[in-house]
Amino acid sequence: MRGNKSPEISSKELLKMLGDNFKKRIEETPLEKYEEYYKRLKVAEMKRTLMISKAIKEEQL
Repeated sequence: MRGNKSPEISSKELLKMLGDNFKKRIEETPLEKYEEYYKRLKVAEMKRTLMISKAIKEEQL
């Protein structure tokens, strides 16, 4: 973490903090659902990067 002196927590500690209901939902969600979310996230990230790149190029003109 940049400039932040807070200690990092493990995944196990985070799950404990989020509670049993959250852990249960994670465990019950099919892997395919996570793969779908990941693909959508990557597409959105690519679009955002292209938009920023285009804005920078236009600014340089």
